[in-house]
Amino acid sequence: MIAAMLLVLLTIPALAQDGYFGKNKVKYKNFRWEKITTENFEIYYYQGGRELAQVAARMAENAGRRISQDMGHTLYNKIPIVLYTSHNDFAQTNIAQDIIDEGAGGFTTLLKNRVVVPYTGSYADLDHVITHELVHAFMFDLFFGKSMESIFSQQSLMQLPLWFVEGMAEYESRGWDPETEMIIKDLALNQRLIPIQELEGYGGSYFVYKEG
Repeated sequence: MIAAMLLVLLTIPALAQDGYFGKNKVKYKNFRWEKITTENFEIYYYQGGRELAQVAARMAENAGRRISQDMGHTLYNKIPIVLYTSHNDFAQTNIAQDIIDEGAGGFTTLLKNRVVVPYTGSYADLDHVITHELVHAFMFDLFFGKSMESIFSQQSLMQLPLWFVEGMAEYESRGWDPETEMIIKDLALNQRLIPIQELEGYGGSYFVYKEG
């Protein structure tokens, strides 16, 4: 989510405000964090999660290569990926101050450009969420990568519409999949496509992700 006047990107529902890692939120488990470092990412995991973290690391590197090529951008900084082995553990995270609902699939923070994702039992879903969130992380690195810690001192920031940000993330993570094609065809045939200039008014709705 992106803060009102300075940071348009913080209004994005898929992105959460940065919190202080490890405190100020009720927890039911104590996590002992370890790290796997790859060429472009740092995968943080806890007890019992090393094998999953290795899978996530491969997913991230594969996705990162595609995103880098498509965006024409090489990362300035390694991107931290915080991996939870269940959605219940994910809901206890202190990285985001907000309460995380059951439908949240993952988020990316702005200030430290961290990707936070849960494993819900499906490698396909994990790959999709990691790729989707990495698109946001690549955008942050592209715009602010050389000065992430002093971002609030910048006088003018690129303002991107939500439909572009989320649409690009969905396209990179899913491609032109049959579901999206069916939805767009149905909207077009029934003359219900939302004009681009009006799409921003639909917030974080389904249309923003699919039409974008």
